[in-house]
Amino acid sequence: MISNFKYFLPIILLAACNSLYAQSVKSLGDRSPAINQAGDKSTVIINYDKERIGKKIAIREAYLIPMDSFAERECQVSDSCMGFYESVSLYIKVQSIWPEPILLTAARLDLNKFQTKWPRPGGLGRNTLGDRITSQFEPGDFFLRPGEIKLIRLEKGIRLTGVMDFFTEELRGEPFGDTAPGFINNLHRVVELNDFFAKKYGRRASLILTIYEKDYRPLLVTSFLLSDGDNLFGAGDERNSKYKLKHDAFIAEVLYRLNGGKRSFDKRFYGNN
Repeated sequence: MISNFKYFLPIILLAACNSLYAQSVKSLGDRSPAINQAGDKSTVIINYDKERIGKKIAIREAYLIPMDSFAERECQVSDSCMGFYESVSLYIKVQSIWPEPILLTAARLDLNKFQTKWPRPGGLGRNTLGDRITSQFEPGDFFLRPGEIKLIRLEKGIRLTGVMDFFTEELRGEPFGDTAPGFINNLHRVVELNDFFAKKYGRRASLILTIYEKDYRPLLVTSFLLSDGDNLFGAGDERNSKYKLKHDAFIAEVLYRLNGGKRSFDKRFYGNN
């Protein structure tokens, strides 16, 4: 009996080591900031739990940016003809962390725990990544060299119905920076916007982002809570394994529009006339 136990002891120890290793890299489930996948039946592995990092790319920052006619109601008769009123785009700063070139082929944006009407399609342009591989205006805009960082806009916009109620006359008169992205002096407004979103859409309302390479192979899947935004000084909540939307940029960009700003975010960011 003892002889047999000595024979099986190395096998038992090896199995125990494998079990411990599996536990060290297992997914954090709903608490995970990102999901890495490399095929339909691949194992989900979270390599880092403090940043939105996939196997090949990382998200450095994310903003909700108002569309150009965000504050302009095109008609009053029906919601179906509201144009881009109260509509925003999701912008993300993506960095390659892969030693080889990467081509992002598509991106998908979904809503979780809340409903709203999607704005009409705004059309694809430079640095705008759509959900269909063959719809990209300039596919080369999404080619990342090792270590390269690019700002990318998601084609599918989001209509935040009722968000204009947040921008009171008092708020409209506050100072802001008109850089791209903009900034505000009173950072407490971010807390107030989080509370507004929590009451309007619920504290669990979030945006789910999927970024693809090749033939719809997910590079990174992550989500952003609407009511848990941050400001430009925030580096993410490491305790809860999540980074946040920069809501101070959203507030500043809306104030820019409400105070007569005409140049689009893209033109200001890239320095085009």
